[in-house]
Amino acid sequence: MKIKHFLCIILSFSILNGCSNHDELEKGRGTFTEGAVTLFAEFEKLTKESQKALLEKLDENNIDYVVDNQGSVFVRKRDIDKANSCCKQ
Repeated sequence: MKIKHFLCIILSFSILNGCSNHDELEKGRGTFTEGAVTLFAEFEKLTKESQKALLEKLDENNIDYVVDNQGSVFVRKRDIDKANSCCKQ
């Protein structure tokens, strides 16, 4: 009987952990949900220097951004045009 309870608890924790919404959007000036942002620059296409320059431009133009764990940069959907005009060359 104890084994059933133990397995039930383990299964419950596994389900809860899998269902939790761990945002990978962790650092940056903005704090918003995944649905409110759009990918602005993929980490595969950014060097450390270009990412730093991009983040400085976004800061200078008061555009909130979020950098995920891999290094991709996200901006709010409503700010995408402003970000494109100031930061994409």
